[in-house]
Amino acid sequence: METKRRAIGLTGILAAAFAAVIVSESAEAQGYQYYAVTPCRIVDTRYPNPFQPPPRNTTPTVITALYPPTSETWWPGPYDALNPVGIKVRLAPLYDGTGNCGVPSTAAAVSVNASMVNGNTLGYFNMWPSNAAFPTVATMIVGQGETVTSNGAIVPLGPYSTGNPDMYVRYSTGQKPGSAHLTLDITGYFAP
Repeated sequence: METKRRAIGLTGILAAAFAAVIVSESAEAQGYQYYAVTPCRIVDTRYPNPFQPPPRNTTPTVITALYPPTSETWWPGPYDALNPVGIKVRLAPLYDGTGNCGVPSTAAAVSVNASMVNGNTLGYFNMWPSNAAFPTVATMIVGQGETVTSNGAIVPLGPYSTGNPDMYVRYSTGQKPGSAHLTLDITGYFAP
């Protein structure tokens, strides 16, 4: 019986080592490595965010939800000037204009912790790269009456440009007009 346990244990160790080699080779083939950073708040719409696109650079600005006419089951919605929200993450200072999250211009994606704060209706947030079409999958679902909802995500970034956002965030609801504030904390990034 002891020999059988050792054989099973050895088989498990070999399988884990083999899987680690496959994952390592796959990551190398992609050319990106994950770099963790101390969680860093890049956006907080409850306060002015000096280095984000206007008007959020000078004014606390709630995100007003887009919502569909009742006759449609799925609706991508118009692009309101303030929704989606364009967000800079590469080489960008913290939401209050101090420090830096350390995300280089070569970053291809970021890991984030997004939080909806003080939402007033059921809805969802989508996050996507600035050069891509609006996704049909929600990044975070917001429940009715929840004062704070958070979710972690890995978000690819569009091509780097000093004048353009790296990614977009949009808040939508299927019921009625709503609003929420958004905090976005960077927890790491993927780069060559």
